[in-house]
Amino acid sequence: MAESTDMGAIADWFEHRPINKASRAELEKRLRSRLDFVGVQWADQNGKEVRMLDYACGPGFLSRLIAPHVSSITAIDASQAMVDRYNARIDELGPRHKDTQAIIGDLLADPVEPRTLAKEEFFGFDLIAVGAALHHFPDPGYAIKVLAERLGPRGVLYIQDMFDNGEKREKEAKGPRGFTEVEMRELMGVAGLADFGFEVVDGETDIELLSEEVLSVKLFAARGRKLG
Repeated sequence: MAESTDMGAIADWFEHRPINKASRAELEKRLRSRLDFVGVQWADQNGKEVRMLDYACGPGFLSRLIAPHVSSITAIDASQAMVDRYNARIDELGPRHKDTQAIIGDLLADPVEPRTLAKEEFFGFDLIAVGAALHHFPDPGYAIKVLAERLGPRGVLYIQDMFDNGEKREKEAKGPRGFTEVEMRELMGVAGLADFGFEVVDGETDIELLSEEVLSVKLFAARGRKLG
């Protein structure tokens, strides 16, 4: 899992650009207001154990958003730089998660890397969250299938990523392609997930690229539930 580019430096650049910081804060506010959409009975509501996997966790955006509502978080990223940045901000998860540590790993490799990720403790999650990473995976359908297999009964796969309304617009073509609602429904269904939900986040999100060009994109949140 060697890194061909300085992912840490790139992540730091993105994190600290004023436009990106403002967009991230606004996105957090909007997603937080719609946490009921995720469809999980939170730990703070009924006292039950709620185990979360934050896959391709990056610096931990979704972990920090959801941390108050789950009893434990497992965070995995294929980039050591991202793992380091996640772990540098553990205190922001709150005292319940003070012992959380992100680990480097690749659940999409065959076999998984490292092999310890094949252990039982890395299965049976109540919630698996993937934030702004699905469009980076070579085969999004395979990724959803693999992650669905790691859910427990009634567990939810929650994905936040870029929305594609199906129209080919020149401005959008300059950035990575997102997903339509139809595509996400099909990918979740093929992976055996039901209770599909899809919401487009209000407004547009501005992202400053490394080229210093600002791209305005629509974002979505989607969920699928493992039955049984």
